[in-house]
Amino acid sequence: MKRRTTLTIALLLMGTFSHAEKRASLQAKPSLCIVDRRVESCDMEIDLRWHADRSSRYCLIRQGRPLQCWSSTREGGYKDTMSVSRRIRYDLTDTNRGDAIQASATIEVLRISSKDRRQSRRSRHVWDLL
Repeated sequence: MKRRTTLTIALLLMGTFSHAEKRASLQAKPSLCIVDRRVESCDMEIDLRWHADRSSRYCLIRQGRPLQCWSSTREGGYKDTMSVSRRIRYDLTDTNRGDAIQASATIEVLRISSKDRRQSRRSRHVWDLL
């Protein structure tokens, strides 16, 4: 009996996740900023596009600060130009639903070392091989 109860609970949980509705989507391009470790930030233009299943009053928010709102619409776009030095999060909220977050997008910052491995290798002469 215990095994059957566990299986039933597992199936119910799976059903809960599979029936979850996606009400809106938010896409940011580019979603990655690659900078050298010695550079503090990169200047970029971020193209944000969103789409929702139903018309409402939506607002685009960056790090808690409103950027733009749209009334009675299901889709929109916004271009944000900024200097990015750390992870940035954008949220799409529905003001008719108490500012509930409907979708999110994140811009990641990847810091890499530009040191060329060929420069760090010891140069060898032909006679070193013999």
